[in-house]
Amino acid sequence: MDCLIECFETSHGKIKLGYQNFLFVFQKPVKNGKRWVCVHKNLCNDSITTDNDLKHSHNHKTNPGVLEAERVIYKMKQDAKENLNLPSRIYAKNVTNLSEEGRKKIPIENNLKRSLRRIRNNSKWATTGVKNPQQFLLYDNKNIFLTKNNENKKIIVSVCNSFDINFSKDELLNYLYSLSLAYYHVFRGPIVRV
Repeated sequence: MDCLIECFETSHGKIKLGYQNFLFVFQKPVKNGKRWVCVHKNLCNDSITTDNDLKHSHNHKTNPGVLEAERVIYKMKQDAKENLNLPSRIYAKNVTNLSEEGRKKIPIENNLKRSLRRIRNNSKWATTGVKNPQQFLLYDNKNIFLTKNNENKKIIVSVCNSFDINFSKDELLNYLYSLSLAYYHVFRGPIVRV
């Protein structure tokens, strides 16, 4: 009997187990480990514990395509986090090696590519557009974050609540006047036009 257990991370940071071409999700901790139940909770009452003791048998057939598809989706999500390839390239590279059963079990291409873009947006911040891109974050020495809009010659300033600001509002306004702004907005204060 095959005792190989595979772990997959879900988009919510939870763990799924793959065992004998079945998928299991965590249910609860028990005396001798953790209890995992079949992903088809409403139809199947099979469960395993982390020491691989089978408690019940499944009442549905195994589907090798499900586990294979889960493996490929997990790999695509890892690729989206780690490199800057387009989601369409990541999808094409990984789907070419799938069996016919696996291809039937993965989500629709556009939905999966949208998920990959969302994962990338959450893990990759905006970068500067140079050869060696750096994370885009401008700030001055007084913990004021700045963003410049070149078309209208405006600078939008926001003061974060989590920072300890060591200067008064008047000092802040004088500092902003020295920047020759068309207008600016200070959070926790009025809109002031120069």
